[in-house]
Amino acid sequence: EGTRYTNQDIKTLGILANQAAMALQNAEYSGIIGLDPLTGLFNCGYCLLRLGEEIKESLRYGNPLGLIFGDIDYFKVYNDTYGHPAANKVLKALARYLKEQCRGADIICRYGGEEFVIILPMTNLEQTKVIAERIRIFLKDYPLLNKITLSLGVTAVSSREEWEAFKAYTAEGIRDLLIDQADKALYRAKHEGRNKVCWHEEGIPAILEEKPSEGDILAIMSAGAYGFSM
Repeated sequence: EGTRYTNQDIKTLGILANQAAMALQNAEYSGIIGLDPLTGLFNCGYCLLRLGEEIKESLRYGNPLGLIFGDIDYFKVYNDTYGHPAANKVLKALARYLKEQCRGADIICRYGGEEFVIILPMTNLEQTKVIAERIRIFLKDYPLLNKITLSLGVTAVSSREEWEAFKAYTAEGIRDLLIDQADKALYRAKHEGRNKVCWHEEGIPAILEEKPSEGDILAIMSAGAYGFSM
């Protein structure tokens, strides 16, 4: 008798297949648009192209889509203090760290200078906030990165109902709007003292005042409470 699969099995296989397809698409596009030569992350051109495509896909099917903007705090001071070669080593180490913290289907880009962007398919606002906070918290434990901190701005479209509000926009218009939302949230994180996660919500960037502990984040991710594992 053949193997029988439950509805949950089928759903899980569908999610894994979708993530694998996105990972393959990432690899394909890297040859077309190119990678940042220093960090090996996708470059800004790829980021803009792929974000537009992910928006079209998410808008069509009503899937959630998260976006993180991150920036190294006081990086110019670090550069001036330790020198350009040391600063480049930090950027390379940060790229490796982000790859380890993200899923294969996530799109990690160097947006410019010390600023990076992470596009998170199938990821709602709460999930995106958890990922951003985890990236911020565990940075201190990574080689070469214990002397820096990150500020992160988050935005997301979490449901089909939220996508309905964008029906009048083009994909490029939605892309520019989401970039603006994440960038303003990042600006607030900087303004509020840095080494923080802020997110866009109801027109006003909100700050993550009650930060989850390392144990809370590990428990959330290991329990798969948000429908994915890292």
